[in-house]
Amino acid sequence: MPIPKEIISNSFQKEKIAIGWPWQFFLFTFSMFLISFLIYFGLAVGYKPFLERQIDGIKSKIEELSAKITQEERDNLMSFYSQFINLHNILKNHSTFAGVFEFLENNISKNVVINSLNIEAAQKSVMVEMTAKTYSDFIEQMILFENLEEVKKVNLDDFKLIDQSVQFKMVLVFDSDFFNYQKRAQKINEEPTEL
Repeated sequence: MPIPKEIISNSFQKEKIAIGWPWQFFLFTFSMFLISFLIYFGLAVGYKPFLERQIDGIKSKIEELSAKITQEERDNLMSFYSQFINLHNILKNHSTFAGVFEFLENNISKNVVINSLNIEAAQKSVMVEMTAKTYSDFIEQMILFENLEEVKKVNLDDFKLIDQSVQFKMVLVFDSDFFNYQKRAQKINEEPTEL
């Protein structure tokens, strides 16, 4: 049976292409380009000269100030600044022993007396000979040193019982920042003050 012509003609019809969407896309792209160009033109023609005038004004002020300062004053300032930086670098790595005395003063039990003291800054340690009234005072002092955050390690070197008192020698090894002047100063400044 032959196929009707209507079915054949409907089957092979040409497809219609939508013309509106490419035109809208072109219009959108063109408007974005136009906006970008206007912004660029505005910056290049208006804002760039404004910034260049401000830069020129600041440069002229700098030249005026530099004309007021003589070469001798500049050399003196450079010399002073160099000395200041050198002093800062020296103090940054400076070891101080004042903290040891303050530390011992604040952390020695009332029934313990210091007989001798030897500071070894290179090993970050202090060898202390002490005498405690009683054995319990000795134990209390050992526990106190071991619980302090500044003390990394406590070594007992010598121990003698004399009557009721205890004579002992210990080495306190401190953490690496204990003898550093700058870090101790920062730590002291960070601690809250009591009123």
